[in-house]
Amino acid sequence: LLLSSSAANFNTNIGLLRSFPSLQPWISISEKELSFESSLAIADKYKLNFDKFMKAVIIGMEVSCRIGVWLGRDHYRSGFHITSTAGIFGATIANSILLNLSKDKIINAIGIAASHSSGLKVQFGTMVKPYHAGMAASSSIEAVLLAKNGMVSSNTAIDGNQGFGATHNAEFNNDAFKSLGKKY
Repeated sequence: LLLSSSAANFNTNIGLLRSFPSLQPWISISEKELSFESSLAIADKYKLNFDKFMKAVIIGMEVSCRIGVWLGRDHYRSGFHITSTAGIFGATIANSILLNLSKDKIINAIGIAASHSSGLKVQFGTMVKPYHAGMAASSSIEAVLLAKNGMVSSNTAIDGNQGFGATHNAEFNNDAFKSLGKKY
């Protein structure tokens, strides 16, 4: 756990030093990268094949984008760094796929990740900004491994009363998920 988690943090921090500009301030390239870099650490540790790795990464990237849309501009304008707050969920999904988690365990992993999701725009311009992404990548691995080994979380940690969306000023743009798995 520690080595994969640390590798994900390192991979992501190094990857984000190049800081691609965002096409839209609330949906950036960076949150999609978390799926790649955290999954790279898992695929390496467990010697997984390239096709499985790429499938997981693509699905994770798609989830990250859609979570970003679901969160909306209000979340970003409230001071949250969407790279880490949305990216952790895509990375969690990607790593759940790589480790063959059941639907129930994926729900638990997402709930655990919701408790880890953080990152504040006040850190922009400091060394902590890329650390947000590394922290999210690392936390996604921890969430998946904890769920895999039996940790149970709330199944409404994302959209429930006092859940992630409510406490992180989400717009709850549920249309973001209507075509998930059908249109990319």
